[in-house]
Amino acid sequence: MERSGSLTELDGALEWKEAGECGQRVVTIATHRDRTSLTGLADLTAVANNAFLSAGLIGTATSFIAFTEMAKAGNECGMILCVAAIPALFLLLRKG
Repeated sequence: MERSGSLTELDGALEWKEAGECGQRVVTIATHRDRTSLTGLADLTAVANNAFLSAGLIGTATSFIAFTEMAKAGNECGMILCVAAIPALFLLLRKG
């Protein structure tokens, strides 16, 4: 079995850390008096950033394509809708 991450002792507790493609994972085992606690944390900031970035790129591409089609058709109201409403819709969907 392959080992990954690093194991350290910190103030009487064992801490295991591993950094991967999706973020960092930390597991801590600590004993205090007659109790033992096991804590696991995952930092998934990179995954969240990628999700928001891809949604923004899709919204921008959709808006640009729609704007181009409306400009070809000479539809000024449609051009304004593409520049204002579609990006606002994607922003609202990302926050929801």
